[in-house]
Amino acid sequence: MLIRKATLCSFGSRLTPPLIKIAVKIVNRPLRSPHGTRLQGYERELLERYPGLNVVLAEAGVGWIPFFAQEFDYYQVSFAPSSAGVGRQRDIPRPPSEYIYGQVYGAFICDAVGCKLLPEYGLDTFMWSNDYPHSACIWPGATQFIAQDLGHLRPEDRAKVLCGNAARLYNDGQLPPPADPPGEVRDLEAGNEVHWHE
Repeated sequence: MLIRKATLCSFGSRLTPPLIKIAVKIVNRPLRSPHGTRLQGYERELLERYPGLNVVLAEAGVGWIPFFAQEFDYYQVSFAPSSAGVGRQRDIPRPPSEYIYGQVYGAFICDAVGCKLLPEYGLDTFMWSNDYPHSACIWPGATQFIAQDLGHLRPEDRAKVLCGNAARLYNDGQLPPPADPPGEVRDLEAGNEVHWHE
């Protein structure tokens, strides 16, 4: 199977059934880890074999990702290969954390721990979200949470997390056009040209 670029998304605390089917089909084995977490199958199989594959873990926060990347590195170097699903399952050319930080994207609404870790972990793969219009949504007070969680970052790093990483992942780095100003649309064709150009 040839995969040049693809994105798998998982929402919430578990893999969604369609994602499991896709991942298992590509991997041809169950996804499991030393701790029973979902990243083991990705980092051991998918991410090495398919460098154009990106995985998005949405609605799960990001503060836990550096810990699990560290744990996967530990198990990779500390244990002999095992097909039983405990410890290292096979040799891979790079530490698991390199695959995770290169190909696994995480989305968060407000995550004080994850954001404190951002200067060292996830600056290129963590993405802020306000989760509008769901019940966990922080709109219209999002600016307060952005200042609280991301205020310590340099402006260019904050821009990456707020919109740049998502634009790079989903739209080849191009940001969407600005929102329409409030009020009546006077020139529908001009508005369509801005929002629907090729």
